[in-house]
Amino acid sequence: MFSYFANHNHNTPIGFLTLQELHQQLVNPDREPFTATVNMIQRLRATTDETEQKRIKGDLPAFTPGAIVDTKQADATAEQKYMRLSGFMQVDVDVKDNLNMIDAEAIRNKLAQVPYIALAAISARGKGVWGLVALAEPGKFAQYVNQVNDYFKNARVTLDKSKGKNPTELRYFAPDPGAILKNEYKLMPLLPPAPVSKLKPMNKRHQQATGSSFADLQKWVTDTTGFSLIDGQKHYYLFWLSYALRKNGASETEVYAAIHSVYPENLIHSNCVSGGIEYANKKGIYTPQQRISATQTVLQQVAPPPAERAPQGPSDAEIWQIIRRQFTERLNPDVWLNPGKTSDEIYYDLTVLVEDCLINYGLDITPDQYYHALRSKESSILPCNGTTAHPGGDRS
Repeated sequence: MFSYFANHNHNTPIGFLTLQELHQQLVNPDREPFTATVNMIQRLRATTDETEQKRIKGDLPAFTPGAIVDTKQADATAEQKYMRLSGFMQVDVDVKDNLNMIDAEAIRNKLAQVPYIALAAISARGKGVWGLVALAEPGKFAQYVNQVNDYFKNARVTLDKSKGKNPTELRYFAPDPGAILKNEYKLMPLLPPAPVSKLKPMNKRHQQATGSSFADLQKWVTDTTGFSLIDGQKHYYLFWLSYALRKNGASETEVYAAIHSVYPENLIHSNCVSGGIEYANKKGIYTPQQRISATQTVLQQVAPPPAERAPQGPSDAEIWQIIRRQFTERLNPDVWLNPGKTSDEIYYDLTVLVEDCLINYGLDITPDQYYHALRSKESSILPCNGTTAHPGGDRS
């Protein structure tokens, strides 16, 4: 079954659908909130104004193809969300990723021929298609992500990698009179993970080589971030461990296999693993040609440089509101940015804190923006050690 919502902004589902009921509403919407989508989709596909397209899509009902949940509130506990997996993973085929595919109906019909596809339909804008892959072991959802992408890649189909990573992610509802629900389909088996490859060496903060084993990387994360697998720190520990593994050359499948060897998959209810992988992908993966010297600091190696400031970023006041929430709701100000730390250590703290802003509050800023917001308020958590030196030395 699937949860459905009035639109993507609503956190509480207004009902649930079986696979057959979902197909029925796609083909012939006959109940609210789906009946109104016929006219909405016509208007969406008729306009070329992207702002108007986004506005219309924002009003469409949405559903969770991978699970049913009692709430999708970001700060809800696992018990409050009460996620029950549907047994399916959504896949999305966009024209922009597959330039040879121009006929959405033909692509949908072809997608339905894949033995593991249970349902195939045309997406909201009318140019792409989506489908549901039936999983043999839905409890190991995360381990399927790369396998499914590789399966379609081998068939010369590029999937939208932003979709399908989280069973509770939403899909806009778009009626499709030609949507295909198969009477018979196969369950995709989970292939055994490849062994974790030998990782490139990483260094600790104090300029000592840590070696290249998984155990070394675990120790490196704990030594450099202070996080471990205890309550209140698991999310951050797994995020940085996933980042370190991927950064040093492990494939995404290998990262998931390594993480699940130390922490059960069914107990991970956040995007900590996928977030760490995506962050490493964004910053670049070490190649065999890149030799990491033992004199590099952890900041040079792992902590990302400040990104270019967006032309219209959040104001200091907006950032400050999030900082206040960080330190009143969750973080200990005695641990972060204390006066005894060096400039590089402060900058590393800022790097971790801005990642926390992105993961937990949806605020995408740079360490420099975070620091500037602190300075603007002359915050008590900002180090006051008699110097006004910018953290990180000559960074600008």
